[in-house]
Amino acid sequence: MATRRRRGKLKTVRPAVDGSTQKPIAAVGARVIDRPMAKVVSSEATHMSVPVIALLRVIHIAFGAFWLGGAVTLGFFVLPMVKVSSPIDGQFVTQLIARTRLPTLLTVMTIAGAIATLAGVTLYTVIWAGTGFSGPARWYAIGGHIAIVVVILAGAVVVPAAHKLGGISRTLAGQEYPPTARQNAERKRLMNRITWATQLSAVLLIITVALMAIGRYV
Repeated sequence: MATRRRRGKLKTVRPAVDGSTQKPIAAVGARVIDRPMAKVVSSEATHMSVPVIALLRVIHIAFGAFWLGGAVTLGFFVLPMVKVSSPIDGQFVTQLIARTRLPTLLTVMTIAGAIATLAGVTLYTVIWAGTGFSGPARWYAIGGHIAIVVVILAGAVVVPAAHKLGGISRTLAGQEYPPTARQNAERKRLMNRITWATQLSAVLLIITVALMAIGRYV
């Protein structure tokens, strides 16, 4: 704590974090009391502008919302309906995959998830790195790791299975005879894999959002 005398008044100047003195803000009588310093979250945050951080947050939220909404809609509504309707000679499944471009949609969802996760990891690195595994940083870190697991699950299981299913559907659309037992069995196996993996992804993403909310308001 250092003191300065100016025009007959004694002022108290509190040392800043970097060793310099902080300019006094508000005065009470003859003694000046400075405003409490804001908590320094991460030194990296000072190297990134506020608009960039705001843009990363928009990307994180927008792509994450699309990712979660798509996973819930496909996992618990569309794919179960497709599985129930599959006995109709495969025509409904074939037409649905052809019209909705299901493999492409699942690929886009996975890319959106990867972008949302990358933006979140960048925000965590910039804002919370070096603050320790406590408080909001703990919840954000756990949620981020779960999101990374979901991206890996989608990229390693959902997308490859969806493209294989799309190939089978194109084959069925071009052949002049009904699907064989082997084709039906393979299609059913792929649909089951896509469905359970998408449902698991949706549940994990809901948990991730809950953890982010806890970190935001604790």
